[in-house]
Amino acid sequence: MRGIWALITLIIIVVSMIISWSRRKRLEKEVENKLQLDENLDLSNPDDETVHKCVDLALAYMENYYTINGALTLEPPSQKNKAKALKYINIGVNADDPDAIKLMGDIYYYGVDTKEQQINQDYQQAKSYYERAIDKNGQIGAMYQLGLMYYKGLGVSKDKEIARSWMQKSSDGGYKLAKQWINSHGIKAWIPFFIVMGLILILVIALLIALH
Repeated sequence: MRGIWALITLIIIVVSMIISWSRRKRLEKEVENKLQLDENLDLSNPDDETVHKCVDLALAYMENYYTINGALTLEPPSQKNKAKALKYINIGVNADDPDAIKLMGDIYYYGVDTKEQQINQDYQQAKSYYERAIDKNGQIGAMYQLGLMYYKGLGVSKDKEIARSWMQKSSDGGYKLAKQWINSHGIKAWIPFFIVMGLILILVIALLIALH
């Protein structure tokens, strides 16, 4: 019997790995399809249009969304994609583009570790860039990231009230991941739990009455 359960567990692990690998390959293919203009950019003296395209390229490398069971999920960027995005992010940051500034925060939030590029994970630097992006134009993705940092205590003192405040602002601005976070951390998220626990309690009481 133990052998059967071990085999089932192994099959589940292998299937999960295959699904994860195929999803990552699909996302990488989608990124490649977005990067057709990569080789055509003149980065020596970028004008506003070139800066905009650079930010679009950086977003393509850094932000890959997919849906599982109806929930929107953000796939963390691979080390290779972070390294490739960095030169485009730098151009956007130098032009004071808020989306690029937020992405630079992501670079420090995750860190970069490749042969060509080494940037240590630095939550304080990430927080600084997120706050700069918010001050620039109220960048809602940066608000979401700050909310996560305060909720998890990453580079800041853990504070769920501040976390919820940032998440609410991000959600009010239309950021779907923040809205999902609000829904999953509110009282509504506990309703199924309370229902299940209530049913279990009823069954236990019924069983005790039956035994007596």
